[in-house]
Amino acid sequence: APELIVDESPTQEDQVANREKHQKIIDALQDLPEKQRAAIIMKYYEDMSTKEIAEILHKTVSSVEALLARAKQNLAESLKLKYHSQEPN
Repeated sequence: APELIVDESPTQEDQVANREKHQKIIDALQDLPEKQRAAIIMKYYEDMSTKEIAEILHKTVSSVEALLARAKQNLAESLKLKYHSQEPN
């Protein structure tokens, strides 16, 4: 039997949805306080460790962890407020 080849690359629809999701996150990041935004960018976009972020921000590792937790919570709330009403039920 011939081998079934599955194309797992994202469809154009998936690519558009991913771009839209990425743009929503970027927009929500702009709403964060500066230190929270910086910490999120360093952690998730620049792939830095919490220790590296602590050194750059002149904070302890535990305070950076708390900063990241607050930032993620604020991001989630911002995204929910901005976009939850647009999602189908």
